[in-house]
Amino acid sequence: MSFAPKINESTQGWNYYSERLPALVEREKLRLQVLDEMKKETDNKVKIYNLGTGNGYSVLEVIKSVSKAVGRDIPYEIKDRRPGDIATCYADPAKAKAELHWEATKDIDEMCADAWRFQKQNPDGIQ
Repeated sequence: MSFAPKINESTQGWNYYSERLPALVEREKLRLQVLDEMKKETDNKVKIYNLGTGNGYSVLEVIKSVSKAVGRDIPYEIKDRRPGDIATCYADPAKAKAELHWEATKDIDEMCADAWRFQKQNPDGIQ
């Protein structure tokens, strides 16, 4: 079974932006910071944080970075924009930085390499 994402040209290059490919090391550091922050809380309110770099990556940029990480080309097709596709979408991580003193430090190539390394070492996920 081959994976061929369908992407298209649009505003600022490509229509769908994604930056939510968390590197495992970054996620673990953040998890510990969140746990420390939760120990300080007394009101039991839910807090929501946007995590990421604050910069979006196009589908094509992600495909190229994943291709680099796995060491082979990933086939894709460029198609017309679908109705309802958004031009860009990315998170503002300012609240996480202010309250958790956390910010992403990895670029897209490092995140994809980390995700691929994890997948190779855990082909069935974590049991």
